[in-house]
Amino acid sequence: MAAFGLMLPGGGLAAQQTTPSVNYNLVFLDAGHGGSDPGAHLSDKEVEKDVNLTLASKLKGMLSAKGLSVLSSRDGDQTVTSEQRADMANHARPLACLLVHTTSSGAGPYVTVSGLAPETGALPALPWETAQASYVTESLGLESVIVDALTNVAKLKPVVLRASVPPIDSLTCPAVLLELAPISGGTAASDADYQQRVADALTQALVAWHTQALDAVAKAKAAALAAKTPQAGSDGGKGAIPNSGTGAPKPRVVKPAPRVAAPPGGAARMALPAEPAGLLEAGG
Repeated sequence: MAAFGLMLPGGGLAAQQTTPSVNYNLVFLDAGHGGSDPGAHLSDKEVEKDVNLTLASKLKGMLSAKGLSVLSSRDGDQTVTSEQRADMANHARPLACLLVHTTSSGAGPYVTVSGLAPETGALPALPWETAQASYVTESLGLESVIVDALTNVAKLKPVVLRASVPPIDSLTCPAVLLELAPISGGTAASDADYQQRVADALTQALVAWHTQALDAVAKAKAAALAAKTPQAGSDGGKGAIPNSGTGAPKPRVVKPAPRVAAPPGGAARMALPAEPAGLLEAGG
């Protein structure tokens, strides 16, 4: 476990503390908007906050049925700020963070990763507004798994983006924002069958991500153990496998699909400032 500091919004540095291990069985689901913030008006009768919650609730039940734990930013019509959402996720240390939004413009699912440039190496403190920079590589890996599932399971044509959508830049976990737009034939983002297709794909993607992460951790631990164990016929263990450490799993990053500009009225319309931090570690 490592010590780290949080660079708070006002610029102050919180006292150093020990970074807890990642909870490899936990997914954070953030249903966008809520309470006094209705989000977009999808139709005369539908507002985004309600449609987001319907999809997030459906996905929560499906992930739970697969044995994964789910932490929701809201389970009802509560007002939750971007800062509160990030704080909730960062303290829980989930394996993945998925932000759920919907829109009445554009076409199909939009899959967004933070627009921050990736940062590598251990930092003494991660600024609240750009904490996601240390996780962008993992987020791109998660995005690839989600895009693959939406393409092959849901039979959709996802569009991939890079954008700073609150609270994504402040999350200290692999984080992806999904925004559903209508699909051909006039099918709205609130359509039950459409949402079910998407939920099926997301469930498969997140279960695969969970399996992949546990496999990476197991391999890292095996390599670390091998580095400490002298090999047969070696001189004092000099022939042991080099220690690869037991740090965060680094899921394979599949080359993402070509990126395009933000969808009309889609994720980019929410681009606002963002939010603490931590350094990802293998559990156990």
